[in-house]
Amino acid sequence: MNKLMKKISIILFVLFVIILTHNYVNAANATLNANSKEIELGDTITLNASVTAAQWKLNININGSSIANSKELDNYEKNITKNFSGTYKPTAAGTYTFNLTGDITDVDQTNLPVNKSYTVTVKEKQTQQQQQTQQQTQTQTQTQQTTQQQQTQQQTTQQQQQAQPTEPNFTNTNQTMYTTGNINLRSSWSTSSAAVSVPAGTEVTVTATSTNKVNGYVWYKVSYNGQTKYVASGLLTSTKPEEKKEEEKKEEEKKEEQKEEKSTNKALKTLEVEGYTLDPAFTSETTKYTLKLKDTDTSLKVKAVASDETKAKVNIEGADNLSTGNNIVKITVTAEDGTTRIYTITAMKEGETANADELKLASLKVANGSLDPDFDKDVKTYILGVEDPSKITAESITAVAADENVNITFAVKDQNDDGEKVITILLESKDEKDTRTGVYQINVRKAIITETTIAKGQSDKSLYYIFGAIIGVLIILIIAIIIALKKTSGDDDYDDDYDDEDEYDEADDNYEDDYEDRNSKSPRYDKSLKDAIDEANTIYDYDADDDLSPKSQILSNKLPNRRNKMDETQMFDSDKFNEISQTNAELSKRRGKHF
Repeated sequence: MNKLMKKISIILFVLFVIILTHNYVNAANATLNANSKEIELGDTITLNASVTAAQWKLNININGSSIANSKELDNYEKNITKNFSGTYKPTAAGTYTFNLTGDITDVDQTNLPVNKSYTVTVKEKQTQQQQQTQQQTQTQTQTQQTTQQQQTQQQTTQQQQQAQPTEPNFTNTNQTMYTTGNINLRSSWSTSSAAVSVPAGTEVTVTATSTNKVNGYVWYKVSYNGQTKYVASGLLTSTKPEEKKEEEKKEEEKKEEQKEEKSTNKALKTLEVEGYTLDPAFTSETTKYTLKLKDTDTSLKVKAVASDETKAKVNIEGADNLSTGNNIVKITVTAEDGTTRIYTITAMKEGETANADELKLASLKVANGSLDPDFDKDVKTYILGVEDPSKITAESITAVAADENVNITFAVKDQNDDGEKVITILLESKDEKDTRTGVYQINVRKAIITETTIAKGQSDKSLYYIFGAIIGVLIILIIAIIIALKKTSGDDDYDDDYDDEDEYDEADDNYEDDYEDRNSKSPRYDKSLKDAIDEANTIYDYDADDDLSPKSQILSNKLPNRRNKMDETQMFDSDKFNEISQTNAELSKRRGKHF
């Protein structure tokens, strides 16, 4: 029993460990690398991506052009690892940046955006002459390095072979002197000893002078901050550094008083567009705004006032000759010190060619949320339904531009106390000559929790519930086995008491079998009577008259024959019974066993 309990304890412990460690194995992740960080023009770059997750949808691209992709959307059981690759052959020398974008889902249904990059440098292919020249240069460099190393080793050996100079004799003195520049005060008379750096004009007291030169120097023994130091005589002077003349000091002070710092304030105090409301609402620190033009508008009346009205200058450009599409109105504020801050208003005017030249995104993801509709580079407005909109910020969004030479700016405008908001994503070209822009908007709203939503959330964890239920059933079965084993061990003596009775029953059965075998061979044997009596015993009606035995009920025709349950009125045939009894007189002697 003890051995059995130990085995059961080990099984329960192993199951417990499996449950604890199940959620920490094979966390979802994705990586991107290439066959080389640097290649020559004409060679092919092979990009390799590896993903470990339950589900994923990934794409390897360069400048928005896909070169390989992989997706798995049907797996729900566990994280699996998948590798896929793509090739790219550069057409010119330069730097190429490849991106791995998309999203992955962990086995616990956590969705993670992916945005990995890998940079490869492509160099011009060298001609045979260039290769020979490079090899010659490398050989010469190696030769020079070898020669320098040999010379250094020789010099080191010579220095080691030279006898160390003997300590000089010092003559005591007491003189105040000053350093001629930023110098080192050393711990001994050797130039290789530890040193403390002091600035020019530092005052020291010379306490002794060497009577002979060491390594070409006469050394002073000096006192500095209560410590004894050594310094070469040529680095000290007895002349005190000249102080600035009083007039020069006064002149400098006067200049400082007259000098007035120029203002650096380059912020706007107000920014308004007649007939329109800026999105988001104006603040001095927000520099990116949008508005939607009317189809008939060809110009805007922009009013911008600087915070420092007397010293800062404001210049407005792009408010006239507005065309279909995105128009950029630039407000430049120049502070007194010459620094600038630029505010921009993207004025969108719808039309047939409104989206023709707009900058676009290659992907748009939100952590722990799904856009409605699914992202499409040509769809500019989305709805994001979440349980708590206040937790969604600009940092929750991952936006990748189709063109890498694009700046992406986020602007957040709160709508109400529940945290609902509008997040605007503005795309601008890094090239100042390129005036193209792009605008996307995400309306973050509070999601309506329905039974379907709750059911979905519960089904995400159904695997864990099933797994837990199986473990529970196993534990119950193990406990039941233990109880059964204990009960069995206590009933063994009780079961032995019935061995004799079992032997008696077996002998009785053998007797009956012999009886049937003997009579079955007799031509007078008829089993009809026995069958009738057996059935009578089986369907004995205990509701009948208790004073009559089963046999008496049959003979007196009081026991109903229920062989045919559809006819409750059919009664036992006593005439047939008497006929059978007469023809089986010998069998009637043993009839009592069946009653």
